[in-house]
Amino acid sequence: MPPDVHVYDASGKFEFVGAGTWRAMAADWFGSRGAEAVRVDFSDVRVLAGEKVAMLSAAATFTAFSADGRKLRSLTNRMTMGLELRDSRWLVVHEHSSLPVDMETGRGIFGE
Repeated sequence: MPPDVHVYDASGKFEFVGAGTWRAMAADWFGSRGAEAVRVDFSDVRVLAGEKVAMLSAAATFTAFSADGRKLRSLTNRMTMGLELRDSRWLVVHEHSSLPVDMETGRGIFGE
C-alpha cells in the first residue's frame, strides 16, 4: 500500500489518511481480539480493471473464533477498493468500508 492511501472505514474513526494510520488501526483491531482467531471471507467480488487503475468491490465477513474453535460472532462490511498500477505493482490507493443502515434507528446492520 502506498504512503498516500486514503481509507473510509466503519470502525469508528471513519477516515484514515496514510498507510501508517490505516496499518495502526488494523493492528489495534486485530490485536484487541486476544486469543481469538479472526477469519475473513469475501463474497460478491467484482473487479473492473483498466491499464493503470482498477476497482474492486466485495462483501467481507469477519468471523471471530475462540481458542478452542467455537464461533463467537460475525459481521459483514461492504468494501470498495481503488487500485493504481505504480512501478509494476497494483497498490490500494483508496478503500471504503461501510455497513447498511437501518433507516428507522440510524444504526449499522452487522448481519452476516
